[in-house]
Amino acid sequence: MKKWLPINLVFLFLLFVSNLAWSQVVNFESIVSSLAGSESSGAVNGTGAGASFYLPNAVATDAAGNVYVADQGNNLIRKITALGVTTTLAGSGTGTFANGTGTAASFFAPSGLVVDGLGNVYVADAANNRIRMITPAGVVTTFAGSGTAGFVNGTGTAAQFNSPRGITMDGSGNFYVADLNNRSIRKITAAGVVTTLAGSASYGYLDETGSLAQFASPMAVVADAAGNVFVADWDNHRIRKVTSAGVVTTLAGSGIEGTLDGTGTAARFGYPAGLATDAAGNIYVSDNNQHNIRKVTPAGVVTTLAGSTPYGFVDGASSSARFYSPRGIAFDANNNLYIADYNNHKIRKYKAASLDFFADTYNNFPPVHQSFIVSGSALTANLVITAPTGYLLSDRSPSDFNPGPRLTGSSLTFAPVSGTVSAKTIYVYFSNVANVNAGNYSGNITVTSTSATTKSLPINGTLAKANQVISTTYLPDPLPVKNIGDAPFEMYASANSSLDVTYTSSNTAVATVSGNVLTVVGGGTCNITIKQAGNVNYNAAPDVVVPFTVTKISQSITFNTLANKTVADGSFVLTATASSGLAVSYTSSNPSVATIVGNTVTIVGIGTANITASQAGNGTYKAATNQAQALQVTIASQTLSFTLPTTITKLTGSLVLNGTASSGLAVTYISSNTAVATVSGSTLTFVGVGSTTITASQAGNSNYSAATSVAKPLEVTIIAQSISFTLPSTITKLTGSVVLNGTASSGLAVTYVSSNTAVATVSGSTLTFVGAGSTTITASQAGNSNYSAATSVAKPLEVTIVSQSISFTLPTTITKLTGSVVLNGTASSGLAVTYVSSNTAVATVSGSTLTFVGAGSTTITASQAGNSNYSAATSVAKPLEVTIIAQSISFTLPSTITKLTGSVVLNGTASSGLAVTYVSSNTAVATVSGTTLTLVGAGSTTITASQAGNSNYSPATSVTKTLEVTIVSQSISFTLPASISLATGTVALNGTASSGLAVTYVSSNTAVATVSGSTLTFVGIGSTIITASQAGDVNYSAATSVLKPLEVTILSQTISFTLPATITRLTGSVVLNGTASSGLAVNYVSSNTAVATVSGSTLTFVGIGSTTITASQSGNSSYSAATSVAKSLEVTIISQSISFTLPAAISLATGTFDLNGVASSGLTVSYVSSNTAVATVSGSTLTFVGSGITQITASQAGDVNYSAASNVVHSLEVNAKLSQVITFDPLSAKTVGAASFALGATSSEGFAVSYTSSNTSVATVSGNVVTIVGAGNTDITASQAGNDDFNPAVDVVQSLLVHSIATTVNIADSFVTKLFPNPSIGILNIEFRNGLDEAIEFMIVDMQGRVVSSVKANGTAGKYQLDVSGLNAGMYRLELLSNQNSKGSYLFVKQ
Repeated sequence: MKKWLPINLVFLFLLFVSNLAWSQVVNFESIVSSLAGSESSGAVNGTGAGASFYLPNAVATDAAGNVYVADQGNNLIRKITALGVTTTLAGSGTGTFANGTGTAASFFAPSGLVVDGLGNVYVADAANNRIRMITPAGVVTTFAGSGTAGFVNGTGTAAQFNSPRGITMDGSGNFYVADLNNRSIRKITAAGVVTTLAGSASYGYLDETGSLAQFASPMAVVADAAGNVFVADWDNHRIRKVTSAGVVTTLAGSGIEGTLDGTGTAARFGYPAGLATDAAGNIYVSDNNQHNIRKVTPAGVVTTLAGSTPYGFVDGASSSARFYSPRGIAFDANNNLYIADYNNHKIRKYKAASLDFFADTYNNFPPVHQSFIVSGSALTANLVITAPTGYLLSDRSPSDFNPGPRLTGSSLTFAPVSGTVSAKTIYVYFSNVANVNAGNYSGNITVTSTSATTKSLPINGTLAKANQVISTTYLPDPLPVKNIGDAPFEMYASANSSLDVTYTSSNTAVATVSGNVLTVVGGGTCNITIKQAGNVNYNAAPDVVVPFTVTKISQSITFNTLANKTVADGSFVLTATASSGLAVSYTSSNPSVATIVGNTVTIVGIGTANITASQAGNGTYKAATNQAQALQVTIASQTLSFTLPTTITKLTGSLVLNGTASSGLAVTYISSNTAVATVSGSTLTFVGVGSTTITASQAGNSNYSAATSVAKPLEVTIIAQSISFTLPSTITKLTGSVVLNGTASSGLAVTYVSSNTAVATVSGSTLTFVGAGSTTITASQAGNSNYSAATSVAKPLEVTIVSQSISFTLPTTITKLTGSVVLNGTASSGLAVTYVSSNTAVATVSGSTLTFVGAGSTTITASQAGNSNYSAATSVAKPLEVTIIAQSISFTLPSTITKLTGSVVLNGTASSGLAVTYVSSNTAVATVSGTTLTLVGAGSTTITASQAGNSNYSPATSVTKTLEVTIVSQSISFTLPASISLATGTVALNGTASSGLAVTYVSSNTAVATVSGSTLTFVGIGSTIITASQAGDVNYSAATSVLKPLEVTILSQTISFTLPATITRLTGSVVLNGTASSGLAVNYVSSNTAVATVSGSTLTFVGIGSTTITASQSGNSSYSAATSVAKSLEVTIISQSISFTLPAAISLATGTFDLNGVASSGLTVSYVSSNTAVATVSGSTLTFVGSGITQITASQAGDVNYSAASNVVHSLEVNAKLSQVITFDPLSAKTVGAASFALGATSSEGFAVSYTSSNTSVATVSGNVVTIVGAGNTDITASQAGNDDFNPAVDVVQSLLVHSIATTVNIADSFVTKLFPNPSIGILNIEFRNGLDEAIEFMIVDMQGRVVSSVKANGTAGKYQLDVSGLNAGMYRLELLSNQNSKGSYLFVKQ
């Protein structure tokens, strides 16, 4: 049947409430619960409230969901699993220092925790002034800090802290520590290097950078994703922000103690003690003295999430939850916020608006559920809660069967009372009304009211398929043994899902199944497998296998006598039959006489064999008795088969004779003429030509008689042959030789003869040509013993020689400069060509090279004379003209060149490549040597370029260029400051001439400055002119002089000096920061040495009051005196405040109480009791001496550094006895026969609770165990009598209802086979397996135990229908009664 998806966690949701009091508001509220600890202090490990803590100060979480606790009062580090199981991770419980493992280690007031990604826990060990590390195995070491209180940066134990309270970690693995008494934020790298991020030892409030910033009491720190560190500044009542660069600002808080939501400094805190951050960058604050949890957005908007004053302990909706000095807080991966509730000695859990993932199985009952709280205010209409498809809402837990009204449905409505719907706990689970199938369901739960803003909450879950099992109680199991021929019968297995089951037979030759009917088919054994494949809501059930046996029928064999056989008889078929009609099998007793395959007998040899017939049976029949018959086999005759051609040529060589005997025995052969043919085995070999007879014989053996011989006559003959031979009628002598191609048809070699050996000769088959003319080539073959001689074949042949021609080309004109060319004539015969020149004064020939020796005309003739194979070729003549070449000169030159150039290389070239010569017309200006033109003076000249020619080139036309040679002007570059200090001493003058020649200098006033080379030396104050000159040389004209006026002076200076207007005397001393722009030392004077004195640059504060600090610098020979700078300074003392809490009431039996007041100055707090008849004070110990009311005043008088603090007064009532309350949850309904169960009432003080039952005929109580006795109602009363310190608690009574109804049974184990449809809309069908002899009563009972319908019927097997359309939607029990005895109880749902 369809039920609800379990929801593993309880939810409470908080929605934003409008700040307008008259607006209509609907809410989901957050929830506060207790994870571990009781309100009594202790150090007990256990689960949930079974564990105890003493002043837990800090919490941290790891990736696995474990919570770690700095149990400050117990000096322990505790671990709480996600299920609330508390153990001790490390610590001995004594306030000392020791490294070690687990309880071998010791801590002293551990105050802060953080967990890294490896699961290591880092502890701010406040009183030990150290940062400790604990591995997951509990091994404790010191990470940083020497243990000595101090303010020293360094690495590891070289560093010093002073009461480190809070610790956090950033994304890069750096740690940050709230160093309380050093009033600073310290940074520790992963390597243990300690530095100061912000703050100094100065107590105060100042937003600044690094050590200039001031904190009062940094109590806790947390780092966000951007690397910013947030600080809970306890005494300043502020939340401060520190960037990675050490810049400190105030995120929220006015500095005035109180609880006030708002933005930034408009908000108020009261001693913020713990910090946490979420992924969105919001900061969460535990506000110690305001006993609440606050939230600060990145924009500084402060709101209150849970808790309020006065302090107390209340779990539930966040709006009504109470804390008592909440300290450390931390988020887990699921956004749950864990809180160290310091004075309640508990670890609390805050869960904001979110729903965990649903995961349940179909048909689970009662459904696991989650709950949330809704409320409404200023409403003018009903508050309506609606669930998405698949979910059901109820105002009571689905496992709560106590009587009373219940609201259930996919939508719930609550009417406001005076406009208010007070907090309602609503349970959500998968709907049994909406006919929900297994699958995924998501959507939003909404709460709304007319004119109110609708609020929604996402919900997402999966309803998994349920498991099911098959019952064979009524199968029956085991199945009865049957005989072949028995009638079919029904099987009655069922699945507890009410789904139909299927049946299969493992051997359909034994039995078949149709539906649930089993039919016998044959004898044997098979397995009946029962299956239920599941559906959308159920997984497949495990198969159930039941064995089934059918007995077999007897049979006999009929096998007739066998006829005698000979060994030559063929195979035959046996014909025995079985009375069952099944196939018979056979065996032979003597396989050497006969073998059997299937029912076929094969004769093998002579003798006797017994043939046995068998039938092994099958699923229906048993094996038959074997039957045997004798088989007699005798000897057989045989015949020969043999063929042979009458004529065979001797060339055949041999052949295999083919004679065979019908017996299969080997045949032998004989030749009558071994000169013609011989026999070896079955091979006949031909050895000569003639006649012979071949005879085949078979002599017989033990199984066969001899066969009649067969003779075949044979003639052996020889073969005629012919020649095939071809030859061209004409071949050139140049061919040389050819291979003759004659062949004989016999394959024998052919011989050849030439009729004219002067033309051609023959050697073997090669014909060689030796001269031109005619011959005849004859081919012959003489024959041999196998072939007769062939007829000869003659071929006439004419041998001839070849003509040739010359190919030859040559240009008609070539320049003599070419020198020679290779002539390209070729003969078509490939023979060498010869050449002749008609004019050897122009060109000569050597071989094929033509050389040009002069200009003029000639003819070149090419010839080829021929040889024995080729006739002479016709000569080819080519005319040729040889010529010489004209040339020209290319020559450039600038029209003007400075004499400073010195020389240039002339660039004239002739087109012939011959050398060019040069002449200068004026050697006083320039001379020429080869191609070099040297400039020797200023003036004009003409340069002429010439080339005279040679045998190959004619003379070139000369080229002339006019040239002017000049000298260069120059200038001076020179800079100098208009004024230079006498203290400068010397400077190097920077004048340069553009010619590169040296510059000279002169000073007009040597009493002010003198010049030596390029060095200017200052000798006095005054004016002078520095002149720079350059006189020129042969290449450069003189430069124009440059004059620079110069004033030599002394320097002024200024002082830079800053000082705060106010410094506290506690600062002790500061280093003054004055500097002179000259770099000279600055001197200081204090106008009031009773307030501050100066030594060097150190200013020491010796009293309270005003003084002026003056910074001076008197100058020297290079600098004039600086103007003094005076700074007013007020030296003050520091105000302080007292933090002091005290319970409103304490039992007189407590005896003494340690007062916890602390001054922000760190000075000792003193106390006074206004009524010493009630309580007295000694030091910080408060001793209770009587009942009554007294005022405890905490004071701090101040000292030279601190002003007196404002007194803090707490009223205290000392009672003879304290009150206590009992928590006792409602009891679920039970049925008669249910197991005993334990009661779980608790006293608020942890005392044992006692119980009584008002009706012992219904239930009795022994200790806390209830035993069900009978049906009815009884009141169970929980009592606690109190003790010397506590009054008796008010009794709490819970009603217990015990039903007389039998507990629900599994349908599969009852006589009801089906209850459907379930859920039902109108008609509920009930189907029975077996009937009853008496009447049956159908009784419908609601979940409060009330009978809502009763129908009686007879008890025969069949189907009944109940009309349930008139019932309200919900869950009901169908109870079956017979003679007032229960026959079963079944749950169903009415939609």
